[in-house]
Amino acid sequence: MPFEKLAACLERESPSMLQRWRDEVRADPSQPACRHGLEGEELDDHLPSLLRILVRCLRDQESPELEREGAEHGRQRRSHGYTVEELFDEMLLFRRIVTESLEACGDAAGLTTADLRSARRLLIDLVDVSLKASVGRFILDAEGERNDAFARLAEKNAELDEANAHKDRFLAVLSHELRSPLSSILASTRVAQHVLGGEAPVSRQIAIIDRQARHVAKLVDDLLDVSRISVGKIRIDSKEVDLRTAVRAAVETCRPAVDAKAQPLEIAIADEQLHVMADETRIAQIVVNLLSNASKFTPAGASVGVELVRDGDHAVLRVRDSGIGIAPEMLPRVFDAFQQAAEDRTGGGLGIGLTLAKSLVEMHGGRIEALSDGVGKGAEIVVRLPLVGRTGA
Repeated sequence: MPFEKLAACLERESPSMLQRWRDEVRADPSQPACRHGLEGEELDDHLPSLLRILVRCLRDQESPELEREGAEHGRQRRSHGYTVEELFDEMLLFRRIVTESLEACGDAAGLTTADLRSARRLLIDLVDVSLKASVGRFILDAEGERNDAFARLAEKNAELDEANAHKDRFLAVLSHELRSPLSSILASTRVAQHVLGGEAPVSRQIAIIDRQARHVAKLVDDLLDVSRISVGKIRIDSKEVDLRTAVRAAVETCRPAVDAKAQPLEIAIADEQLHVMADETRIAQIVVNLLSNASKFTPAGASVGVELVRDGDHAVLRVRDSGIGIAPEMLPRVFDAFQQAAEDRTGGGLGIGLTLAKSLVEMHGGRIEALSDGVGKGAEIVVRLPLVGRTGA
């Protein structure tokens, strides 16, 4: 065979070729740490076997083991944390060292230029077969791992969705079950107040029961609305309304609680009509939740404020407090359900008022955001709702 002497030379040079390859890999500072951490046979992996196959191929020009060895090399490199680009670069380095050694051996064996060119082409083709098998196996294993990860993720998401659905159903059932006895309690307190009149101290105790029952009923109503929104069962009955009317009604609803804490209520409502397409009851609910929340987290004697103005083609509602403020890291989370309950129980409640307000604002095509300069510096909730065309005094 014309390449017998060439094959014998390469066989003798195999140890030095591998050593040169190892030295260049370790000397390159851009190489990943995983390569530098491999020792001896781990770093060489299937390359000594690949060299033996190449030598045999130069003798008989065929080897069915070449693709198998290449695939095993790709599998091993992936197990050591290589990327496919790093595997590719490593094999190109191996090919360069082998072809340079081939040319040196060709000169020593006295091959003609044509024979040397033919041997070089054959050797490059053979190394590329191994390279293709290595990269192919690497990618196949990576895709398999990715698909397995996606399957596990989909399974976990399905479990979380089912758990969330169970939670929503439980909250809906709980809310319904609580509303019935609460209605009976409230009805009974009204009857008792009517029968007993203002007789103390019983009347004061009945008033406490009535007030606390109303508070719990409000929490239950909010909880029920949140559960309805989560399953898409809440309905918005939109019509054109003057936003000022809904805001004023909500302010009057909250005024007794604000007055009870001696909190000055600063109100600034635009003179011009601000018409929006909205469910007036739900808009009032938004404002009540925001203002109640502002009062709750503001100490007695400190002010809260409500401002309603026009800004271009939007109505802007600002509800401001001078209370405990919001830490910067908490700002993105203040509208998450039950967040207040998880982070701060000083104000009471379930922490769903802002969640409900956000959902209702978005159902009206609006946006809501929370602003605060930090803990102890108060907070402001800003709601923007799109106006319809008509404006005026």
